[in-house]
Amino acid sequence: MKRVWIIPSLIVVAAILVAASILWSSRAATDGTNQSLGAQSTPRQQTFQGMLAGGTSAIYVEDQAAGSTTVAVGFAVMKDAGFVAVYDSEKGHPGNEIGRSALLPAGGGEHLTVTTSAPLAGGEIYYAILLDADGKEIADADDNVMLMSFAARSGAEPETEAVQP
Repeated sequence: MKRVWIIPSLIVVAAILVAASILWSSRAATDGTNQSLGAQSTPRQQTFQGMLAGGTSAIYVEDQAAGSTTVAVGFAVMKDAGFVAVYDSEKGHPGNEIGRSALLPAGGGEHLTVTTSAPLAGGEIYYAILLDADGKEIADADDNVMLMSFAARSGAEPETEAVQP
């Protein structure tokens, strides 16, 4: 009688292992893991890469320390000379400009600092936006403005070393 259960038990165990293997491989394919480099890709990094894939301009900004009067911009990529401007939030959209970088050369720059007119308030959302040399927002071919939102939060430490987003 006990031998009757051996084969069905092995079938059930095999089915569980196959299902677990399928679930594991599908999770790895959709969790943002960069398979070729074995590194995690955050939604912020994916947004930056999407901007670059869609055109010649992109911006990358991490969350900033609450109370800071500077914003550390990781990358600003621009075809022509321009600026990085920081805006506060007004009803979930960019509101008033609170800071602007010096004029950046064509190509942009890495690890820029933008001074703000007031300290960043903890828990608030801000926007870093690319502007052309005339101060107009830079957009891609689909009219998407090149911006990245970020939060001001206690303990945030934006990257200051050379990185690859």
